[in-house]
Amino acid sequence: FLPVFRVALSAKEIQPSVLSSLPRFIAGLPSSAISPDDGKRIIEATTRTLNTGQIPMTTILVCLESLGLLAKRVSYDFSDAEVMMVVGATTQALAHPKRIVRQKAAAIRNIW
Repeated sequence: FLPVFRVALSAKEIQPSVLSSLPRFIAGLPSSAISPDDGKRIIEATTRTLNTGQIPMTTILVCLESLGLLAKRVSYDFSDAEVMMVVGATTQALAHPKRIVRQKAAAIRNIW
């Protein structure tokens, strides 16, 4: 996992450009390259972003896609706390006015 992503995902406010490149980055990594610490960092960053409220729909979709890819690609089990963070964040996305966001959030919840 690149140190640049570690620092960017640990920031209090994550730049949209970092979030938008995260799904491609996760998809391109071998599953062994994402450590549990990196996975936790991704979960915290994406769920924190999803929980902020008024964010663009594209950012919501990118965060959901990142969470879906992470769940499919890693070779370790997530902690109960991490699963609860994802479930809580996707619950908010299920109330979004756009159907595509609700469908994506439901699909991600099923994966987790």
